[in-house]
Amino acid sequence: MSRRSYRVNSIQEENMNWSQERPRRELRGRRQDSEVSRPWLRYLATLSAFSALAFIATPTEAQMPKYGAGFTLGAGHITELNSGALGLGGGTPVELKPGTGFLFGLHFDSWYGATRRIGVRYQGAYQQPEVDWSNGQRDIDMLTADVSVMFRPVVPEPEQRVIPYLALGLGGVWYDLGRGPQITFDSADAYYDGSSRVMPAGLVGVGVDILLPPSMEWHATPIRIRVEVADHITLNSPFKQISQADRYGEVHHFRLTIGAYSAFSIFGD
Repeated sequence: MSRRSYRVNSIQEENMNWSQERPRRELRGRRQDSEVSRPWLRYLATLSAFSALAFIATPTEAQMPKYGAGFTLGAGHITELNSGALGLGGGTPVELKPGTGFLFGLHFDSWYGATRRIGVRYQGAYQQPEVDWSNGQRDIDMLTADVSVMFRPVVPEPEQRVIPYLALGLGGVWYDLGRGPQITFDSADAYYDGSSRVMPAGLVGVGVDILLPPSMEWHATPIRIRVEVADHITLNSPFKQISQADRYGEVHHFRLTIGAYSAFSIFGD
């Protein structure tokens, strides 16, 4: 074999060895880079997980909770449904006055601002009063619902035991006396047209939230007792007046309620 041929063969073998060795070196380099970067990836993943956990589980003690949800129980007093009735035939008209009865309600609150002095409440309540009717006692299924703006006169503190508030809202009262033909009650100067109705209503209320001791918290969530006096005012009665052929005027739905609700925040709110 000539020297020139030997030299060519040697160069070819070196090129082959270099081309085979290069991927190995690159693979080793990538492995080393990966091994170096893995602790940083683990650290970043751990830090991100703890940051997310801390954000979600932000303690509510640092500020007043943003939300509240709970129930109320109490008594509701309804004024006359035929105020201003005339005594047909010269007699004294029968008063359609449901009086006082039991009610049950649910509510959800959302408070705004750094001081949590202004809030919006969504609430509904059910009551079943009775009225004297032409054929005896008659049940009225009654639902009230409203959206209220709530205002705390003083800046509340997380550990404050008693927090007063004012409420002003709009909503409606649904009266259901059963569906059927029109029923006339001459002695009460009233008749019912046989259909359920929703009457627009305004709400005025005042109340206090009372913080229970930490030993009575629910899953580390503060529990508050709410006591409220309010009046839902409808502009019209569900009954119509026979003598005037028009619907009776305003009806007051006074209520005294007491309930419990949990105060909480979500995602650090």
